[in-house]
This record gives sequence, C-alpha cells and structure tokens, in this order.
Amino acid sequence: MIRSGDVVMISGVSSLTVTKVDLESLDKPVVFKDMDELIFTDDVTNELIKSKVAKIVNVNTVYVPKSVSTLLIASKSELVKKIVPRQ
Repeated sequence: MIRSGDVVMISGVSSLTVTKVDLESLDKPVVFKDMDELIFTDDVTNELIKSKVAKIVNVNTVYVPKSVSTLLIASKSELVKKIVPRQ
C-alpha cells in the first residue's frame, strides 16, 4: 500500500519520456498514472526502476530499454496494456 505523501504522483500526461537524470532527481519514489505512453530512455537501469518507480498505473504502453527487465516493469504495473522493449 502506498500513501500519497510517500511518493511523487505524475498523471494526466498523454506521453512522457523519463531519463536517468529525471529519476535520480526525485527524493521519493514516483507513481506514473493515467497516460497513453511512458518511455524510459536507454540510460535508465533496473536498479533505478527498483529504487525510484513505485508503480505504473493505467498506462497504455510502456517502452523500456532492452537492458531493463520487462518482468520488473510488469511487477510494478497495474492496468498496463503493453510493455515494449526498445531496440
């Protein structure tokens, strides 16, 4: 269970590209919610996803670098239609 004060909530954006610097700049884990697409850039790692992404909720498509585990993304996802590894 996640309390809203314990996370940064980002929602209502149609498309969002997230970089390593974006995630490292947050002082709390982040929840991505209600988006068409969420794109993690190639510099994002499994460790960053583990430590900085609390949940991904109601996102149509999540694009991840080839080096990031799709099962890790799936374990943090709820109501996600597609997880797509990028080439």
